[in-house]
Amino acid sequence: MTTLLTNPDAVLEGLSDAQRAAASYIDGPLIIVAGPGSGKTRVMAHRMAYILATGVRPWRALGVTFTNKAAAELRQRCDALANRFVPDASETNVSTFHSFGARFLRIHHDAAGLGRDFTIYDRDDQERLMKLILEDMDVEAKVGEVLADIGKAKNNNQLPEEFASISTGYRHELHAEIYEQYEAALKRSNGVDFDDLLLKPYRILVTDNHIRTAMQNRYEHIMVDEFQDTNALQFELVRVLGDAYRNICVVGDPDQSIYSWRNARPENMERLAEVLDGCKLFELSESYRSTKTIIAAASGLIAHNNRMLDRVLFTNNEEGEPVEIGVTEHPDHEASVILDLVERRVRPKVDENNGENVRISGNLDDIAVLYRTNAQSRAIETECSRRGVQYRLIGGVRFYERREIKDALALLRIVVNPSDETSLRRVINVPPRGIGPATLRKIEEYSLYNSVSLLDAVLMSSDPTTSHELSLGRAALNKVRSFADFVNTLVANSEKHYPHDLLDYALKGSGYIDWVKKDAETRAERLENIEELKSLAEKYSSSEDGNDPRQALSDLLEHTSLFANVDSMDDGLGADDGNLVASQSEAAGAITLITLHQAKGLEFDTVFIAGVNEGVLPHAMALNVQTQDDYEAACGEERRLMYVGMTRAKRKLYVTWSLYTSASLYRRQNTPSQFLKEIPEEHVKEVEYARVPGRAAPPPVAFSSSFGIAVDRDRFAPPRRREQREKFTERGLDEMPVELQLKAGQRVKHSMFGTGVVVNSRPIKDDVRVTVAFSKEGVKMLMASMAGLEKI
Repeated sequence: MTTLLTNPDAVLEGLSDAQRAAASYIDGPLIIVAGPGSGKTRVMAHRMAYILATGVRPWRALGVTFTNKAAAELRQRCDALANRFVPDASETNVSTFHSFGARFLRIHHDAAGLGRDFTIYDRDDQERLMKLILEDMDVEAKVGEVLADIGKAKNNNQLPEEFASISTGYRHELHAEIYEQYEAALKRSNGVDFDDLLLKPYRILVTDNHIRTAMQNRYEHIMVDEFQDTNALQFELVRVLGDAYRNICVVGDPDQSIYSWRNARPENMERLAEVLDGCKLFELSESYRSTKTIIAAASGLIAHNNRMLDRVLFTNNEEGEPVEIGVTEHPDHEASVILDLVERRVRPKVDENNGENVRISGNLDDIAVLYRTNAQSRAIETECSRRGVQYRLIGGVRFYERREIKDALALLRIVVNPSDETSLRRVINVPPRGIGPATLRKIEEYSLYNSVSLLDAVLMSSDPTTSHELSLGRAALNKVRSFADFVNTLVANSEKHYPHDLLDYALKGSGYIDWVKKDAETRAERLENIEELKSLAEKYSSSEDGNDPRQALSDLLEHTSLFANVDSMDDGLGADDGNLVASQSEAAGAITLITLHQAKGLEFDTVFIAGVNEGVLPHAMALNVQTQDDYEAACGEERRLMYVGMTRAKRKLYVTWSLYTSASLYRRQNTPSQFLKEIPEEHVKEVEYARVPGRAAPPPVAFSSSFGIAVDRDRFAPPRRREQREKFTERGLDEMPVELQLKAGQRVKHSMFGTGVVVNSRPIKDDVRVTVAFSKEGVKMLMASMAGLEKI
């Protein structure tokens, strides 16, 4: 047992009873289940100070978390408390998993077969190395898929020979051979990749008795944050390091486990209790962040999951306003509605006596818009820029700076401006078509010496009478000629096709879409971004404005250029306008735009969760799995993601969804997320910003937006009226023949498109229109009676 060197009440000052109990238990294994807003970082910092106050030296107590930011925050808090209660304590020992591994390998590099000055390869380094390996092996494989399989193998504690021993087919065997060559290349280069920073230390610990004993004796206490996000290798690394003293404390929340795609295993918290006898469990269930209403709404949602621990999250904060669930017309209208609501929350308070603005009621820094995918930020970014509202886009590349968007726009720019050599250079060999640097250099030389544009020189390859002047070999000339023919067709089509159709042809005719689909790791997000650009192009694809197709294309490119330049004017901000919200607001700061995954660990006074449609949240691709058990697991993680988003809000939470995919006449109809039905009715207020089909026209307005009318209405009318209203469900489907009853989430198989997941179904007369997200062919809309869909 340990003996305190200072008064424990002083070290634990300011903690609640539950927090004090967790922070002061330091003898033996411990699991702390910490709900959102329960003060887990504070508990961990006080617990570290409590440990040091017993006489444990700082270097013998290890704190581990996932991100550099989280590690820095925890270290800062630990240092402040340690310096206060343990004056002679040096800096506390807090790091990320990977920085711990790097430090371990610098010390034990000989055991790892490395030189001390080894290089840590980042993703770009890995891809460049992998391309060289594939060329040397003369095999065809997708770089992203190979690296993903190697990373998964390493995180599952598998070396090349172990990975090869569990062959599951040709692809696995090929990737096993590549894995072996990849490791050999890393060794020749005295390099390691990011996953090696965990795998190599673990392998050394289990095979070298001397090093293992030394490390186990070194760390008397180990504390791990966000343990629900650990993978199999991280679990084993923690277990081995703490095996001597068994003073392992893990902190986490299985309800906030949202990283299965990074091989996270939320069941690790249960496994720890199984492998460490006498493991204590403490719950931190009081939230100090959100209102009672938000906590109750989020708890009602997550209760639909199969949970490791059915605990009840509570708060002593105020009751708060109901969660507002709003239906909008389409994503651009949704963005406008959100900005209207932002304006209302930051509008200055008015002195009723003299009518003057006396103070600001809100700050833009206190507001965040959350969404499932990066592509959804486009509409919000555009609306913020249009209104002069500053914003921060967190953790992602701005929409118009994303590679696939720049590539797509470059294809269109060479049509409008043949002298745009920057755009031509960007796409002449993207996707790869064999026009290498040497070929391009000869074309550039001809262009320079003959005073013609680079594009004109390229187009010469299509003319047999002049193509010989380029001095290209037959193979190179044929490749340039193929690209020139494509450009000629693209230019011809621009005279008769509006931007949406022209963009579709450009991306398909150039082979760009097929090229994007080859990378399994990035294709989903990149294709979504391309679809978002197409949605924007639809606005410029009508003859009603009197514009011909070429003028419409010019207008589109001007629009994108203006927004892209505004985005780059201020680092991290979306606009450089001093008037942040219309002309009447003097609010400071910037709205935060962030994905749900990136928002974990953050909090804001006001939170908007946008685009909560079926197929988006839960995401159709996430649900496209092989078995019912896998479907339940995937849906559970998507529900946890929604739960994380809801619990970021301190005072006010808005959730919005849209009726249609866009403002175009060719738009598709959406359905609301199944999660909206799972939020308890008594904590919700429905607000209609768009007329829902089947409902009566709304009464006069509460306030207006730039797109239409917003009407506040209680979601839950008396029983008789409630029966007359259309709910967030598919109506009439149960009355259809059994073979046509295809509900959202149902896995199906099509003879041509393969397997997929039903996104939504809508009865139309005697048939059902069903939208299916197919794993290889994307989203398709089919009539159930004719599609021949087989339920799986």
